[in-house]
Amino acid sequence: MIKKLSKKVGVLIIFLLLIQSRFDLRTVSGQEAGERAIISGVPQYYQPPITITGSCDGEGFPAGCGPTAGASILGWWTRRGVSGLMLGGVDENGLPFDTIFELGTGQYMDRITDCDQTAVLPDQFSGGLQRWFNDFSSTSFTVTKHSISSGSDFDSLWSMLKNEIISGRPLVYLYRADGDEEADGYRYATHYAVVVGYDESNGLRNLIIQANWGSGESSSGYMNTYRSDESYSNNEYIEIDHYARPAAWINYNLYTIVPDTAPSYAGHGDGWLLPTTEYHSTDPYDGVQSDVFIPDTSLMRDTHWTCGTDVLLLKDNNCFVAVWNDYDGDGFYDLEDNCPETDNPDQNDSDGDDIGDLCDYPDLELDLNYVSGYQETKLQDGRSRLVFTLSVAVVNVGTDPVPAGSELTVTIAQDVFGDDEGGYDVSVDRTFRNGIASLRLAGQEAIQYMTYNPFEHVSISFFLPSDLDPGYSAILTDQVFSAIVDPEDCVLITHTGNIEDDLTTELNEDNSVTLTGYDTLSSCGGIMELDPSHILNDYSQIPDHVLDDEFVMDIA
Repeated sequence: MIKKLSKKVGVLIIFLLLIQSRFDLRTVSGQEAGERAIISGVPQYYQPPITITGSCDGEGFPAGCGPTAGASILGWWTRRGVSGLMLGGVDENGLPFDTIFELGTGQYMDRITDCDQTAVLPDQFSGGLQRWFNDFSSTSFTVTKHSISSGSDFDSLWSMLKNEIISGRPLVYLYRADGDEEADGYRYATHYAVVVGYDESNGLRNLIIQANWGSGESSSGYMNTYRSDESYSNNEYIEIDHYARPAAWINYNLYTIVPDTAPSYAGHGDGWLLPTTEYHSTDPYDGVQSDVFIPDTSLMRDTHWTCGTDVLLLKDNNCFVAVWNDYDGDGFYDLEDNCPETDNPDQNDSDGDDIGDLCDYPDLELDLNYVSGYQETKLQDGRSRLVFTLSVAVVNVGTDPVPAGSELTVTIAQDVFGDDEGGYDVSVDRTFRNGIASLRLAGQEAIQYMTYNPFEHVSISFFLPSDLDPGYSAILTDQVFSAIVDPEDCVLITHTGNIEDDLTTELNEDNSVTLTGYDTLSSCGGIMELDPSHILNDYSQIPDHVLDDEFVMDIA
């Protein structure tokens, strides 16, 4: 049964403000960046007309913004894997008509209408939605109404709203949709919308909503302003500290809808969307295909959102929470900031490599190679002395010079590994040549000399006497290592080089190189490297395979 409209004059006045309209909406130029977030994938339903035989001269009446907002919440949690929330299917336009209709009945939100407009009272919204969850949901939910007035703790309200959005829980907002004020400067609430995001750039505490307006051809998308004119270029932002006058019959309210148990977010995120839904600026699945989300801003006042973000939380198909961060606080989001960890509001990039000047550090790479194969000398006891000669250079592979006076340290270590019988379970018998290491810039004469001592590794530190330009190398004299091995043993000899410097951390630096100079270990099958029980177990899993007793004894 649909309840008849009360004849109270105050109710009629409110109804007259619930008129549905369609506008040609545009955006305006952006503003300074800040912290923002949007939940992607909340169904953007609109209010369908309801026709009941014998009512409203057969013309029908609006379903109401309250039941429509409630259905969007139910559709979201259904997409997140909660079962039982939606009744029936969808109509020819993709709307869950049965769910929207039943939500507005007397058992739940108890909509009231005069055939032209429809309304749901604030307590009826929260109470009706709670009863719906109690009756149909596979998971327990708690619906809470938070009244907003001049005495509200707006800091706490804002913190709560942000937490709900980051946690992937859309809210419902009861507010004055057109933003008009009464003669005394106050507003009263007229419309339910779904809150899917927030924006606190430029000191704002701005709500991002889906207003559930539209028709079968289109539906309203993300909005961040009141709907006071068709251009949206000068519309007022919707902010958390707005409220109605104290004596208003319907005040601003914010509703949280929280499941007692968080869903798994695994394998859901599909269904219950309108065919006209546009969350992304390019295609409906941009956030999933490219891992960069650029929201549809056709109803947004601030086009700075178009920079996009790759921080997608609670991701499940095209449902996720997109977060815009400005780590260094310079007014540019991390994805578009050419120095995301360095405050550089000017974004200067002199060499055009998309890395800002303040963080465009030189990139150093160690070029370590064997001059030739190892040289072998037979000893009287049957063992061999192996000598390895390595060329060493430090290359500037970046786009900026390494400044003169920078201290660079090259370290090269030799490691010898082998079986226990051969005594090579640790590095052994390393010898290094005493001598002079020279530094020269590629194509130039030697410009500096220094000595080093024969430790278990070679560590050479030096200061650049002049800038090391991009593409040039600082070349050191060849380094010589040796080790004594038994040719019949299983042995692996490697040389690992590292480069360190006193510069700020480089970007894209490859500063560690490992070379293999001698390897008879792999020809031994590497058995000494494995747990024999694992080998036996692996072979026993092969169908019809019988282990040879001699093989078992050898490896066990």
